[in-house]
Amino acid sequence: MSTTPIHSTGRGGAGNIGVDDTVYTDGAITREGPQGEASTLNEFSTGRGGAGNIGKSPRLGPQDATPRRSTDVVPQLATREAQDEFHTGRGGAGNVYKEKHGGHSKSPDRKGLGDKIKEALHLDKDKKHESSPLAQETTVPHGDVIAGGAGDTPNPQDAEALIHSDDPHHPANHICTLCAHFYTLGWVTGTGGGTSIRHEDKIYIAPSGVQKELMKPTDMFVMDFNSKEYLRRPQVLKPSACTPLFMAAFERGAGCCIHTHSQWAVLVTLLVERDFGKDACFEIEEIEQIKGIPKGRGKAGNLGYYDRLRIPIIENTAHEEDLRESLEEAMEKYPDSYAILVRRHGIYVWGDNVHKAKTQCESIDYILQLAVEMHKLGLPWTK
Repeated sequence: MSTTPIHSTGRGGAGNIGVDDTVYTDGAITREGPQGEASTLNEFSTGRGGAGNIGKSPRLGPQDATPRRSTDVVPQLATREAQDEFHTGRGGAGNVYKEKHGGHSKSPDRKGLGDKIKEALHLDKDKKHESSPLAQETTVPHGDVIAGGAGDTPNPQDAEALIHSDDPHHPANHICTLCAHFYTLGWVTGTGGGTSIRHEDKIYIAPSGVQKELMKPTDMFVMDFNSKEYLRRPQVLKPSACTPLFMAAFERGAGCCIHTHSQWAVLVTLLVERDFGKDACFEIEEIEQIKGIPKGRGKAGNLGYYDRLRIPIIENTAHEEDLRESLEEAMEKYPDSYAILVRRHGIYVWGDNVHKAKTQCESIDYILQLAVEMHKLGLPWTK
């Protein structure tokens, strides 16, 4: 380990707080707060934080000789280039993956969240440090965003420019507006559901685990459609687990894909299973709102009053991303469908553009609600 004095405070990061109350900066990230005592190794630490060579739990003061671990599990990333150390959010040595991805390792105990870091950042355990995505990512001031990808070192300012616009129909703004509206409809309750828009060669995706009615443009993930690399990745948020399913729709020409947890969608999947079996799809006809659904990919016009609407149903999985295989199989089996129901879960609806995806989703949800009410009255969906 380098003998360069290392200072730390708050939620990780080195080179920020000295032995007094002076606020220092490292990589344009400002840290501040009370400081601990200095050890003989010129190391300073405070609170839940620390450099790679400082063992920290929530206590203050110098390190001791006990194994240096941390129980914190926040996979935020910051770097201190002077020592090539990688830090992970609120924690010290226990949260630094030393073996291959930076820093100087002298202790087998310094592993901690290595596997979690690799999973969060999609690291390939068989690749060398030089080829790791960590070498291609840059922390933007204040730790808001990680911009990464192949090629030249990404410019954080360019990443931010992707989501700043006064145009209400810019994807970053439009997704926020749509999700706030969908929340009022009960489609994205409790952070569930999601929306993604393709704009030219860029994919804008709402994050996972965020209250959809409170989202801001700065919460958006941006992915390159061709390389599937993130052009903008908010550091403190998780990518949507729906992303692989959104991509399946975009690869078939969609311009927007909407995922909801509509109660009507869930109820219809249960009714179909009970009355027609697990392999059956949802079918309905002679309902006026069917006219709001396109005839199929590459076909002109919408369905008519006497046409039958069919929506395939796939089984749910424990993890959303694992739905992609069955979703793609349903897309192949029902190429004219613009929606797929997920049993006991919700529905995916896509369209050629945002306007069509939204109106189709509204039309389908209306039809699903009507189907549930018809079933209560003993009315058939088809003749």
